[in-house]
Amino acid sequence: MSYATGEAAILALIQTCSGFDTTNTSQSKWKMLNSGRASGYVILRPGKFTVKALSMGIKEYTWVTMIQVWERYKNDGTAVASLISDIAAITATLEANRFLGLGSSVILRSRILEGSDILEMWTKGSGPQWLRQDITLEWAEEVAPIFVE
Repeated sequence: MSYATGEAAILALIQTCSGFDTTNTSQSKWKMLNSGRASGYVILRPGKFTVKALSMGIKEYTWVTMIQVWERYKNDGTAVASLISDIAAITATLEANRFLGLGSSVILRSRILEGSDILEMWTKGSGPQWLRQDITLEWAEEVAPIFVE
């Protein structure tokens, strides 16, 4: 497997949450925030990763996927409540799918490490245009490298 396969599986899970589909979720594509009409968006991006040798022929890759949850800022209070609701739905979905929908023979485990503070995202000094909260998701897989020498 690869990081890209795991991130695609995470995106597919998020797209099962109410209010999210292929039109307001992406992998590292932020321009959709400028052109879309949805009130909420999710953008995934790679985070750090570690590699641990389990044996001479097996390694454990532990990946981090950063899940940015964006909410268009229109009204005081309403935007925050909507963002909190989206975060709750996404975290519940991820916690219920600890193998990311790929099965335990592919994914060893996944877990939410943390959520960030809610950030106010400003545009040209006219006040907040977006609210954003990040979810840090860690997931691991075993890999048997193919040696060429």
